[in-house]
Amino acid sequence: MVKKNLTIALALLLSFFFKGCSVAPKKVKNSCLTTNWFLLGQKAANRGSLYSWPPKSFKTCSKNKDHHIGWKKSFKKGFNKGLAKFCKAKRGFSFGLQGGTYKFNCPKNLASHFISEYKKGLKVNHYKKEIQKIQQRISILKKSLKQTKFSRKNQIENFAKMESLYLKKREVTQYLKQFLERKKIKSVKL
Repeated sequence: MVKKNLTIALALLLSFFFKGCSVAPKKVKNSCLTTNWFLLGQKAANRGSLYSWPPKSFKTCSKNKDHHIGWKKSFKKGFNKGLAKFCKAKRGFSFGLQGGTYKFNCPKNLASHFISEYKKGLKVNHYKKEIQKIQQRISILKKSLKQTKFSRKNQIENFAKMESLYLKKREVTQYLKQFLERKKIKSVKL
């Protein structure tokens, strides 16, 4: 009796397993059919990605010979439109400011202005990160100064370190302000 019930349970379990496997490819096919390839290409370019067909998460779609060529054309058109927006100088600055990695995917006629602004954004990003690191070290030293378990000598040393960090932070902030003024950048908050 137990053996018979176990056999039935195993058969049901296997039927669900195989049924689940046979359903999976249909979902992939449906996602290929319902995907807006133009928009997907545009989004890829807006992230600064290099052109890559098919996109990683849609590799199985390239097996569909009936629609593959149309999807690829649509994706490429979207990618080119997104790239035209991405490669503008203003976007170069914001991409650098975010710390994005430029992959040299802009067309030659747009690349020089994009790269020039991108480098400015990266420089500002570098200064801001440096200021944040200094501030974090200052915060750690402030906390250690509040603890009474340290000797007077350690507290004096930590206070001296904190003072030098404040000076360094002021210096880096001044470099950043001068850079912003020299490059006539007004849209960055300090």
